[in-house]
Amino acid sequence: MRCFGLIALLLLLVAACKTQQPESRLASSGIEFASLLEMQDTEHGTLCRIINPWDTSRVLMQYLLVAAGDSEFTETDAAALAAQYGTFQTIRTPLTRNTLCASCHCYLLQELDALDRIAVICDADYTQLSSIRERLASGTYLDAGTAIAPNIEIILSGRSDAIWISPFENAGLGQLTRLRIPVVFCADYMENTPLARAEWMKFYGRLTGRAAEADSLFEVVKTNYQELVRRTESDTAQKPVLLVDLPTSATWYVPGGRSTMGRLYQDAGFCYPWAADRHAGSLSLSPEIVLDDGWDADVWLFKYYNTEHDWEVADLKALSPAFGSLKVVREGKLWGCNTATSPYFDETPFRPDLLLASLRQIAAPGDSLACDTGLRYFKPL
Repeated sequence: MRCFGLIALLLLLVAACKTQQPESRLASSGIEFASLLEMQDTEHGTLCRIINPWDTSRVLMQYLLVAAGDSEFTETDAAALAAQYGTFQTIRTPLTRNTLCASCHCYLLQELDALDRIAVICDADYTQLSSIRERLASGTYLDAGTAIAPNIEIILSGRSDAIWISPFENAGLGQLTRLRIPVVFCADYMENTPLARAEWMKFYGRLTGRAAEADSLFEVVKTNYQELVRRTESDTAQKPVLLVDLPTSATWYVPGGRSTMGRLYQDAGFCYPWAADRHAGSLSLSPEIVLDDGWDADVWLFKYYNTEHDWEVADLKALSPAFGSLKVVREGKLWGCNTATSPYFDETPFRPDLLLASLRQIAAPGDSLACDTGLRYFKPL
């Protein structure tokens, strides 16, 4: 029968996890940017600590990654490590049959040559990755339905070693406790810089036996990203004012100035109206406020979902009669990303360098490095 939760499910955690307070930070091995992830090599394996995003003085979860073939790790060893570092869950690696609840983690495992490490997928309808769709169609991967209410029987039938889910504040584990398999808390989405989130690939690489590949990929991402930022900083041209996203009913959500996307827009060389804002999440604004701030915008970037066709200017104007009077609409500086066909949500969390190159080409069309990547996600209307 179909169970109501696993999030009952996507929503997992802080209350259920009884977070603990660490005595000290781990001597993070190779972590440069992530603020919510710490890793430290021990004689028995790699200790990975997930910091509580809602109370960074506390630990959300700790894992000790121990090689599957290591028969010398004993309960006595575990007790000694727990006395030193706090309680942890032991995970034997590599995890070979994972249930993934986010398409960005599917993409990452594809890039790490670890597609064979996936067994079950939630929210499969939203991925634009042909490699994932083909394996779902052939039955290689099982579809557990939505991440909000996944089918637990399918997860169990997939013989999953672990389930990867995104933690949400004050939510419980629900039916997950019945699965008796490790829950990997993927708090990468709570990081507030692009490279910080991307660096979580080092953790996921170690879980799946792809540590070297993950470390190598991150070096590529970091090098590309930082080079594009240097070009932005040396660019003396006037920065185009940016209007972003679209209203939802009476609310217009825009990224805060200290959010991942807010930083990306600034790193690309845009004049972002909310750059001075200190929020790391989204701002809930009225359309009137956003339009007032973006009245003289030079570029408008937005995402939309349409399975029938890519939007034209008429589709945008149909949303509101006020849009037609905006300078950016009159001048046709409109760039849309149709997430029904674009791999935007699959790729960009762990490849912010690709997104930055795309944004940089819009902000500074003459940047040759950005042009090498092309307009990967946004298309002119």
